[in-house]
Amino acid sequence: MKRLECKKRIWKFISSIIVFTIVIILACPKQEKYVSAQMDNEIQMLRCEDDYSEQSLTYIYAMLQGVEPENEKNFKVADYLSAYNADTDKIFYLYPIYDGEACAYIAHVDDAGNVVISSDTTVYDNLTQLEEGEDYLLYVTGGVYYAQDDDEIIKIDEVDSVEQQLDTEYGNLPYEEKIDNFGKIAGSDAVFVNLADENDVLLNTATCNMASERSFAMRATTPETVVKKCGITDFVLQGPYGLCWAASVATIANYERGLSFSAMTVANAMQIGFDDGANAIECQTALNRFALGTYSIYDDKLAWTSVKSNINNDNPFMMLLYGTDNNGNDVGHAITGYGYSCILGDLAGYSAYRMLYAWDSNNYQLILLYNSPTIVTSGYTFEWQVSIDRD
Repeated sequence: MKRLECKKRIWKFISSIIVFTIVIILACPKQEKYVSAQMDNEIQMLRCEDDYSEQSLTYIYAMLQGVEPENEKNFKVADYLSAYNADTDKIFYLYPIYDGEACAYIAHVDDAGNVVISSDTTVYDNLTQLEEGEDYLLYVTGGVYYAQDDDEIIKIDEVDSVEQQLDTEYGNLPYEEKIDNFGKIAGSDAVFVNLADENDVLLNTATCNMASERSFAMRATTPETVVKKCGITDFVLQGPYGLCWAASVATIANYERGLSFSAMTVANAMQIGFDDGANAIECQTALNRFALGTYSIYDDKLAWTSVKSNINNDNPFMMLLYGTDNNGNDVGHAITGYGYSCILGDLAGYSAYRMLYAWDSNNYQLILLYNSPTIVTSGYTFEWQVSIDRD
């Protein structure tokens, strides 16, 4: 049985959800391929168009209905950023979501229009620290984000770190060759645009209006959303260990029984090493031992009716995710499902608006499209393959 070898947070986004793209205008000399459309004293990123932008904004609006902005006003979804993932050879887009002047969430949109919203904003926050007046290309190689201009390569999770040479074949290509390669993959024009902030608004959740040529009032097109959540306030962290499974067990047990277990408490009680991971049977055993009731394993994602039944009965559940890293090695991760949202009446014609609220013990709140085939979190792209819930 697969083990959940959950590592501490790694700056890897091996995703079908994350990727930056650039296109080549063959008729122009290389140095004139991409003309800056913005101010020269701003941080500029090379970007291609997101063909799913309006659909993405519609999903983002619906997904945010269960989140209360701290400033008691509204969220603002700013203009998106593109990135190219050399490990997966795919394009993805990052939409910063502002609560006041702070970036509170990032929506990841893949090349098929699937959306995941995460409270992990570190990559975007670090991009804002790049040198102004430079034109950057954003990419992922070897599972790590880099921003590159014609002078240097910067590792984004260590924004002050300038890399002279990377460990991947793609990373060591000349800058112009990377641009050419991106152009072939993008298949559409690209321009340098300013890195967006809270003033570059595509969607304001208070007015529900999109800032586009085809602007429309979203309340008129999106029916009322119903949100149901368990009242968890003690979301347990896994710490610098592979204890995602134990943190999920502790989060559920603490909520159901009023305990104060840490992830390490659960691991020690189960006599499992902090970086050994756990399989589904061990997770089930821990839940049956520490939480309320009897828990069962299902070798699939929970049916939507089961998601609703669990949450309506105030029962959070474990979601076991599996995928591979950039070297082809199996990776596993456990997160905690604790809420859902859907259109009022849960009409079949609006099944695309079925959402999940989940806790990632690397300290991220997640909002997921239930119908999405993949989940991106903690730097990996996963499939939800196993569920553990209360009978």
